Amino acid sequence: MRLASILCWSLKVTPSYGQKMTTLISNGDYDQFDAKCYLQNYFELTAVGAKLHKYVSIFSQFPDNSITMLNYGGGPDLLPLLYAAHKVKRYVHADYAPNNLREVEKWTKGDPSAFDWQGHVSHCLGLESKGQSVECREKRMRDVTKAAIHCDMTAEQIIPTEYQGPYDYVICSGVLDSVCKSAESFNTAVKRLSDLVKDGGYLHIEMSYGTEDSKCSGCYE
Repeated sequence: MRLASILCWSLKVTPSYGQKMTTLISNGDYDQFDAKCYLQNYFELTAVGAKLHKYVSIFSQFPDNSITMLNYGGGPDLLPLLYAAHKVKRYVHADYAPNNLREVEKWTKGDPSAFDWQGHVSHCLGLESKGQSVECREKRMRDVTKAAIHCDMTAEQIIPTEYQGPYDYVICSGVLDSVCKSAESFNTAVKRLSDLVKDGGYLHIEMSYGTEDSKCSGCYE
């Protein structure tokens, strides 16, 4: 088992969060998840500001162009890549829902119908106090993104063999609290994620708590 430092943020969300999310999913079918609508509803700068400051602090410790990163269960969210782009030499984005992967691929290919991340990029550069342009940061993000792939935390093999790494940095946000229903399944999931991390690397887990949608609240409180 590869050892990893675990950075765990427990993020409390409102009870209405789950109710709002059901409008983005048709009959519980994640194949129909509306990725762009999700980003438009939950990724306004005012809603994610605290997280952005934490990302700047976390990734500032790494030298430029030094780490490989896996965003496991990342949905259509590119914020980790946005803030780590100049530190990352190889980035892989993994998610369960096909529409999330399509949204990431659309943005990576420069499709104008994709979600517009420019405001977030500009905010990031302001926090970093760098002279880099928005265009340069977005180009870097696209250059280091090597794949957008399917993953499944409930499967015996949670990610395709060719993308198992190991990685210097694995981030997993909003997955374990949705998938794990017991302490045993939670521990198994953490073990499987740890196996994707290099010795001395980082496993970064974010979870919500205090709502009916958090199936594994008792596993980590």
